[in-house]
Amino acid sequence: MQENGAVQRTRVRQAAQLRAQLAAVGPRHRGARIPAALRAAIIAHARAARGAGNSVRTIAGALGVASESVRRWTRSAPAAAPTLVPVQVVVDPPGPLASASGNTSGIASSAKSR
Repeated sequence: MQENGAVQRTRVRQAAQLRAQLAAVGPRHRGARIPAALRAAIIAHARAARGAGNSVRTIAGALGVASESVRRWTRSAPAAAPTLVPVQVVVDPPGPLASASGNTSGIASSAKSR
């Protein structure tokens, strides 16, 4: 999908602003942290640029970061942190299987004998 000229110019300006913000954070090196808000803006920009057909290498060059960083940041979103969900334990009344064997504990008789 080709972008029109105005959208492309806007994206170039945005990349320049993001590059300046990255430079203000400090020197880039392996493991250097980027503030979450800036990283979110970079990800949004990179995904939009990828959607418009730009390569990861082109996007990385415009931002002044390694192409591997852009690729890693724009992968699918990380899974949400697991959360606890309240549950209610309900005891089922003895069914026909439990009453037929005389076992109401829910443990098979062969497992009890071990």
